[in-house]
Amino acid sequence: MKMRSLLLGAAATLLSVSVANAYERNGWYIGLEGGWNMIEDTHAVAVFDPDAAGPNLVTTGDVVFSDGWAAIATVGHHFGRNWRWEVEVGYRANDFDLTTGEVNEWSGMLNVLYDIPLTQSFALSLGLGAGADNMEVEGGEGFQDRQWNFAYQGIAGLTLAVSDRIDLFANYRYFRVSEPDFESRTSPPPGLSTIAFDDVVKHTATLG
Repeated sequence: MKMRSLLLGAAATLLSVSVANAYERNGWYIGLEGGWNMIEDTHAVAVFDPDAAGPNLVTTGDVVFSDGWAAIATVGHHFGRNWRWEVEVGYRANDFDLTTGEVNEWSGMLNVLYDIPLTQSFALSLGLGAGADNMEVEGGEGFQDRQWNFAYQGIAGLTLAVSDRIDLFANYRYFRVSEPDFESRTSPPPGLSTIAFDDVVKHTATLG
């Protein structure tokens, strides 16, 4: 009985020390990360309005994208117990998969995250963000347009503290842009082309 009590007491002491020394960060930080970006197939309606007399041409279907890349920078501050906020600026680039063209975009987001300490140097982070996405679409026949749209995201990440001032981390972002629309003059034949997308969903995995 005495040995059992001693073991239980030792385990409780180790647990309390582990919790007390668990992963913790305070103050300001900056982050840089880069990696892979994938855009889900997205339903769209394309309309061509010719300058010459004649009916509009309407096409509907899914737009397919190739895998691309992303680079993201953040500036943030830890506040309260395990909570932090950050401002995020991101750049993503993808090509169309089945036709000529590309999508390039800048985004600005405000994120709130909660860090869950797992060990003294390891933590799981969960967060949400909202902001704006500036997407540029370039396609065939000279199509080019850039639009701002509302965007929001969910974030999950793992962080490893390698020193008092440096962390290594891996993040996943579920990034969604609300129904972007684009229009541009194209030729030949000359006319006005418009593309209306459903919500554009992106999956971004980065290391930083």
